[in-house]
Amino acid sequence: MVVMVTLATIILIVCMVGKYCASLILTIFILVLLGCRFASVPKAMKKNFTYCYDNSYSNAGSLMRLGLYRYGIKYSKSDIENIYKGRLYYKKGKMVEDKSWMELDSQIVYHYNIFYENGLYVSGYWGTLSYKGGICIPDSNELSKNIIGFFKDAIIKREKHSFYNDLSWGKYIVHGDTLKIQNTNHPSFMAPTWMPEEKWYLIKSGNILNPFGFKYIKDSPERNVSDKIILYDKKILPAIFFPTKELPSPKYSWLLKQKWFWCDEQQYKEWNKSNK
Repeated sequence: MVVMVTLATIILIVCMVGKYCASLILTIFILVLLGCRFASVPKAMKKNFTYCYDNSYSNAGSLMRLGLYRYGIKYSKSDIENIYKGRLYYKKGKMVEDKSWMELDSQIVYHYNIFYENGLYVSGYWGTLSYKGGICIPDSNELSKNIIGFFKDAIIKREKHSFYNDLSWGKYIVHGDTLKIQNTNHPSFMAPTWMPEEKWYLIKSGNILNPFGFKYIKDSPERNVSDKIILYDKKILPAIFFPTKELPSPKYSWLLKQKWFWCDEQQYKEWNKSNK
């Protein structure tokens, strides 16, 4: 707030002089946007996001394989119709209805979860498989190659990559045979909608996690959020371990840079100093 008042005062003085007013306003506007690329974290979310990071190894490795998991959401023909019917797209200067969905029998939308040894978690979009006359479009192996390429690119570009800045990151814990995750998206300054949530998986075996349920984490006093777990729909398929040679390190995650996410402030300061 103080910074904004100071900037407003500077603009007013310069504009009163009459020189460079427009250029100054444009320059400051660009700098503010660059400095505020992502939305500020609500106080309520900091309070209710209870799985803090302590920079220690998780005990989940004794019950499951840590690393990359893929899970899907299966949509029938009627589901596809409900989702896509009436959607419009721009073609040759006018809006037309998309009817390509009518040829599809079903779809599976895949996402991935990565569980790291230090308790960090990240999730993202894997790809969509469409089934038409018993034929899978595109080939499943093609989606796998694409996501592996995405990870390789993140390893090269590190903190500049969208893997570290734009995805939903969080922390997971193990309670008995249940894997519990608290994670949140990283919204932009222009669309500051936070979507923190808690998800539960049942550890079926070392390679399979069965989705159980989820609940929303309260991120503002005005938002009414139930503390009860909402059971997952049967459309959500089990998460299956997907072996990979190398995954991006979690050390560049945007969430690790948040002091409120750490259990110990001094530990955060030491980590932050060593990673500059």
